Amino acid sequence: MERVVAVMTRPENRPPGLVGADWNCVGADRRPDGAYYDPDPYADSAWYADLIYQTVWGYDEQGRRWHRADREPGEVLYAGGLADAAVVLDRPWESTVGHWTSDNPFGARRIDGIRVTAEVAPALRGIEVTRTDLAISASDHLPVTVTYETADLVSGA
Repeated sequence: MERVVAVMTRPENRPPGLVGADWNCVGADRRPDGAYYDPDPYADSAWYADLIYQTVWGYDEQGRRWHRADREPGEVLYAGGLADAAVVLDRPWESTVGHWTSDNPFGARRIDGIRVTAEVAPALRGIEVTRTDLAISASDHLPVTVTYETADLVSGA
């Protein structure tokens, strides 16, 4: 994630940028009140082996395993200056994966999204998760699109 941040935020005179991806992690962007935008989808789940790929885990003093969403990759993006467009726009939370329940033990999550530099944030107008029959049947990830007004892109933010 550090390389994505470096490419998108350096040098200072770079053009405005946005990048969409299957980030394969729960985001770390926060609402104005400090709460995470993305809930921890694993908080109430019992442990199962595949959680090693999606969580941070360890043991308490009594030897009981604990786990929580691994937000470190999302923290790198957020702290590095790449904002999640859904959070910037304060849109209602919507999952992008988890609709293929037969091969998804993790449940509904939002791990696909579009990140924007500070110059793009004021120009954002909308974000949409495409949830059509075709999109649902075509992939275990749903497409995400944003709209923005080029006249509102900020130079050198």
